[in-house]
Amino acid sequence: MDIKKIFGENVKKYRKAQGYTQIQLAELLDVDQKHISFIENGNSFPSANLIAKISEVLSTEPKNLFTTHKKPTVEEMKYNLIKLVQNASDKDIEKIYEYFGYINLKNQI
Repeated sequence: MDIKKIFGENVKKYRKAQGYTQIQLAELLDVDQKHISFIENGNSFPSANLIAKISEVLSTEPKNLFTTHKKPTVEEMKYNLIKLVQNASDKDIEKIYEYFGYINLKNQI
């Protein structure tokens, strides 16, 4: 995914979590509302100074605006579990096996 899209989606998520409209955020940042819209849609990327201001207003670290929080698909989860088991120590395999046994037992009840 494009970094501008990731950044924009995160700005939108944090903006909504703070209860701000695009207009309110624009006023707090002293920019035009269209600029916020362009950023959130991934059509524009802010300057370093504006990134710092956005993160401050939205009460988050700048790095959080660049991180994807996409939930993996079931297929990705299966793949990751297989890799985890392949790279696990014998002791960890025993623990994983016990845990899966517990889940299986729990599902039968």
